[in-house]
Amino acid sequence: MDRKARLTALAARAGRNQEQEENSPSDEENKVLKFRNYVPKDEFLDQDAEEPALKRQRQENETEGAEEIDEPSELDKALLEAKIDADIITKQPGTGNESEINIASAPKKVNWDLKRDIAKKINRLERRTQKAVVELLRQRLEEEAEKEAGEDDLD
Repeated sequence: MDRKARLTALAARAGRNQEQEENSPSDEENKVLKFRNYVPKDEFLDQDAEEPALKRQRQENETEGAEEIDEPSELDKALLEAKIDADIITKQPGTGNESEINIASAPKKVNWDLKRDIAKKINRLERRTQKAVVELLRQRLEEEAEKEAGEDDLD
């Protein structure tokens, strides 16, 4: 009984009463449905549903951003300047061929470091492979020589 009394006291402090729990079906009628990851196909559900917060934020941003479209953003300006700088750097004055790219300033391939790290292992593997191929050829030549020697002995 003591535990039950403490729980009711906690519930009363939290603002919950048994009377409110009994009225919970009426609260369900007033609740707004939130379909976060679901678009209802039923028109009745669609009318009662609240618009998702992200969709509202996007719509607000679009209405605010519609006025700012005339001016290029700072990011667009920076990208344009970077493209111009890159074009200037890649063109070598005085060479006559302006479409040629400066290879020294070109970025390396994505996996260059991986190739560098396994180069020693690949070289060792290639040496072992060559030795194995030579050994197989040597064995085949010896077998052929034995067959010829056996045929010569029979004749």
